[in-house]
Amino acid sequence: MTERRRAAGYRIRRASDEDCDAILDIHRLASMATRDGDAEDPVLEWLRDRRPEHYLADMRTQQFVVAADGETILGFAALDVAKATVVSVFVAPESMRRGIGSAMMAELERMARDAGLDELELQAAGGAIEFYKKLGYTGESDDPSWMEKKKKPLSGA
Repeated sequence: MTERRRAAGYRIRRASDEDCDAILDIHRLASMATRDGDAEDPVLEWLRDRRPEHYLADMRTQQFVVAADGETILGFAALDVAKATVVSVFVAPESMRRGIGSAMMAELERMARDAGLDELELQAAGGAIEFYKKLGYTGESDDPSWMEKKKKPLSGA
């Protein structure tokens, strides 16, 4: 994968083992910023037990990218090619609304096309639903705060 530079000062690159601490921090901070902080929230409970080595293990079966500004990691995203699924896209709260999530998604979609995939699937909740809709993902749900199996056909862009 070639490193992708952005006019906004950050670049999208393949994640390395050394990025796992920053990935965990961003995952926690972004999740807390977009959830109501309920101590019983199962996602926040799960994240409390998460460790950098969990991401290291995930990197063996998923393709991770990070958005970096120099040595500072601003966000991360993961793709499971075998399942044709976007696993995660998270941006540090102070870096949101700079196009970082969209740039990482564009890179995941490029990687998926390069792997021969013609469609990607993902799950989304809360504000992420609108983010993915703007990127062309569609899906149905009885619950407006949750979208299961949002799909997007991949073109040869």
